[in-house]
Amino acid sequence: MHAKFFVFSKTIVEDGAGALDVRDNVVWFGSSNLTHHSAKTFNNAITIYGDADLYLGFVGYFGDLVDLNKSKHKHVEHPDYYNDEITPKKGFWKSGSGKVRVYASPERDGNLVLRQLKKIKAELGCKVHVAQAMITDVDLVNRLIKLSQDGCTVKVATTKRTKVVKKLKRNNISVKINKDIHDKSILVYARFNSPEFRYFVFTGSHNWVPSADNKNDEILVRLESESLYYAYRDHFYRSYND
Repeated sequence: MHAKFFVFSKTIVEDGAGALDVRDNVVWFGSSNLTHHSAKTFNNAITIYGDADLYLGFVGYFGDLVDLNKSKHKHVEHPDYYNDEITPKKGFWKSGSGKVRVYASPERDGNLVLRQLKKIKAELGCKVHVAQAMITDVDLVNRLIKLSQDGCTVKVATTKRTKVVKKLKRNNISVKINKDIHDKSILVYARFNSPEFRYFVFTGSHNWVPSADNKNDEILVRLESESLYYAYRDHFYRSYND
């Protein structure tokens, strides 16, 4: 279990003028663990208020995390979230607006992150910023190299010079090593399954390691928002330039 999220039926929020307001259907998700160490490293989190569809999706996912650990599934070493016999949700739910999409792992035969990266049209003007605590997945690295070779500007911030991270550098991708990075985010400005350029933030709990796809309970959240993209880009450069 590597996912990091909270759901609240109601919270009290202070508005910009100092007044208190009650909000329903609240979801918090991000990269941070509830540890002292996480408070000292680069992390990110998002809170979304008043979205019943997103809230109920997370509540259902929490219930599945509990059910999948009951005796009826003890024989399943690594549950497949895309197996209808285990869950009818097919590992996916979204916000009422459709601007937020949540993908759950594990998936026995697939790579959630790679499927998203393959939706990017590589060309001049395309930008991809990756901040990841750990990168060992060679398929994801090869996809970044292909995006870069075909015209995208690709920058990566991570904690260690793994073999595949060294491969990124050999292929002229800018990589910065910062041992304090605990983020798990991808920022995309590109034609993304569309004729026009769009702004996306991917966040959640996924490290770029094989176990995140086919073993761990994880969430990968895709948000479409220009303002969020630029806020996350500022955060990216704080760790990239640190």
